[in-house]
Amino acid sequence: DLPIYFFVDSSQSMNYGQPTKLDYARRVAAALCYIRLANLDRVNVISFADGVKTELPPQRGKGRIFKIFRMLTDIVPSGETDARTSFKTYCTETRRGGLAVVISDFFDSHGFEGALDILRHFRHDIFVVHIASHEEIDPALRGELLLVDAENNATREITITPSLLTAY
Repeated sequence: DLPIYFFVDSSQSMNYGQPTKLDYARRVAAALCYIRLANLDRVNVISFADGVKTELPPQRGKGRIFKIFRMLTDIVPSGETDARTSFKTYCTETRRGGLAVVISDFFDSHGFEGALDILRHFRHDIFVVHIASHEEIDPALRGELLLVDAENNATREITITPSLLTAY
């Protein structure tokens, strides 16, 4: 009877591509939740960005999947990613250890290592699903560019060379 926590990144960077990365994250979360509900596990769904945005309390049984669909559909991407603060806020409340499934693009200016350490500290096993758009996997960018961060509008000048793309 292991509780399963699905952390779905709903930051502004997930609003990229068509369909968006958030659309893919919703689909992955819905499919995994259904599998776990069919096995009578307890499932929690948490939307996070710069804190916990929404939470669906524990659900059990296949019939609860429609509540999960509604919750996932209602997620609106916004804010910067701060997984460490989000996970710490969520885990410091009285929570049983369980399986934490993190579904994200992992674009966090603070890094994700510390955030995952928070989950480990609170006795969660961790499973991560990295969501990336086709453009992020194989960017068609070349030359000198000014890149703008989708979450905080920070800019960075960069020269993209073939060797840099290979390293990426």
